[in-house]
Amino acid sequence: MGLRVQAWICGLILAGVGTYAYYALTGPSGFAALRQQRKTIEQLRQDNEELRAEIERRRKRNEDLRKNRDTLDLYLRQEYNLMRPGEKKFKYPDSVAPPASPVDPAGRH
Repeated sequence: MGLRVQAWICGLILAGVGTYAYYALTGPSGFAALRQQRKTIEQLRQDNEELRAEIERRRKRNEDLRKNRDTLDLYLRQEYNLMRPGEKKFKYPDSVAPPASPVDPAGRH
């Protein structure tokens, strides 16, 4: 083979390797995709940690409800709007807050 043919073959090989490297780095499984996958994994780990903390909070709350009768009573009364005989409950509409005390523009009460 002549020197020119070898140079062409070398050039084609280098161009092929360069093209492969470009697509390997920038393609669907390249560095950008790898970076995105790592971000996704980190976000999922953070979500898992938050969910574990929520599970632990709920586990402690359930344990407290099982052990403390007064806490259970209060929870049930609030959650299901239960009342004891003879109790009166005042309920405000959700869109209307109780009236606030008037404020004097001069700063006096």
